Amino acid sequence: MKRALAASWRWLLVAAIVALAPAPLLAQMTPYSGADIPLVPGTSRDPQAEAQLRAVPDSAARWVRAYRIGASIEALYKWYLNRLGGEPDDDTDTTPPRRAGLTNIKYRVGFHTFDDECVDPAGPATSGVTCRTLRQGKTKRNALSNVRIPYEKDHWIDSVTFTWFRRDTTGALVRLQVLIRDIGLAPDWKHYTPVGRLVLVSDIVEPGRPGTTTTP
Repeated sequence: MKRALAASWRWLLVAAIVALAPAPLLAQMTPYSGADIPLVPGTSRDPQAEAQLRAVPDSAARWVRAYRIGASIEALYKWYLNRLGGEPDDDTDTTPPRRAGLTNIKYRVGFHTFDDECVDPAGPATSGVTCRTLRQGKTKRNALSNVRIPYEKDHWIDSVTFTWFRRDTTGALVRLQVLIRDIGLAPDWKHYTPVGRLVLVSDIVEPGRPGTTTTP
């Protein structure tokens, strides 16, 4: 009981820090590299997730940092929106820059859905076969509503992605991203703890001219 109360107070404190941490009304200068991306207060490094994210064919072309944070996903989204600015990504004007410089930041917000899901080991039930283990959408909704204030009515944020590009003078093209994911739901959807995963990542998607080097 004491441990549960301590954990509750801990995430409430972190959530308050995130909500009240100074974030300018106008976004700061667009980060030029992964190391320039601001880090929200209250995070703890997640080495296991980081190792998985580094497991790409060309790890030298990727800079990545992964964190866990006990806070509302809505608060994280608002903190980074205030810090980075940006506009909703509507799939228009996605051409990477040809000249050296940075693009505008765009973001996508994904919300939890509440469809029932069959989680039998063999997969979804086929015609004429009854699902033995069903996760109900109403159970998931109740777990979220008991703990989190929705972004808007019946809409709880599940994921957020901020994306922008940098073209170097070497010709290299670098993609920078802030990835926010909700990881607080129990596997059976019956319980929820405010925990998010934050990933800051920078990838070289086009190399520069031969003989040049680029920092992600």
